[in-house]
Amino acid sequence: MSYPYNCNPCYSACAPSYEPCNDPCLVGAPGLPGSNGRPGTDGVQGVKGPRGVNVSGLAFGTAISKTPITVLDNTDVTFTNTLQPRAGFSTYPTAPPISRVFTATITGVYDFYFYVSGVAVAAPGGLRQPNPLIFGLSVNSSIPASETLFRGDEIEQPLVVPIPVTIINGSGLIALNAGDTVSLRNMTGSAVLLTSESINIPNTTTASNAVLKLRLIDRV
Repeated sequence: MSYPYNCNPCYSACAPSYEPCNDPCLVGAPGLPGSNGRPGTDGVQGVKGPRGVNVSGLAFGTAISKTPITVLDNTDVTFTNTLQPRAGFSTYPTAPPISRVFTATITGVYDFYFYVSGVAVAAPGGLRQPNPLIFGLSVNSSIPASETLFRGDEIEQPLVVPIPVTIINGSGLIALNAGDTVSLRNMTGSAVLLTSESINIPNTTTASNAVLKLRLIDRV
């Protein structure tokens, strides 16, 4: 069947038949846009992106001791001051109140350095160097790991005056978790008198006899 004017067929709802259009095929104007539909539901969460730079993720501190003090064997050093500036630890070695530990708040790799100046105590009332001084870092009150233990020069001599102090400089890297505590421990095998001057030869300069520094260098 052909339809005039190339019209589309008309649809009769009353019967399954098509009838030709009687009017020419004319294109009408576009209708008005329909209203927007309702918003769709949220999509699934995307994958987690890489860690961004945390400009506040700093951790550093320096504790010092200038007052002569005897540190018993397998005991932590009591520091008298923590230098400013400092950041990134929830506790610092200070006195008073007495605190012997740094407590980390950031998990990562830390650079450490410590300095000790002192004399081993052989017996009550006697000062000598029966053993070389040995100090190390104690993490969570544990025995210092071998990589954090350092010793001074061994001086074998009887009780003499003056007795020169022994110096220890220790440094390295240590991995810490948030909440870990770090302290400087005497592992000499005897008590140690921390002092910055030779026995019975005082000087007028008050120098540090113990220093502990910690600095975060990489977050993990």
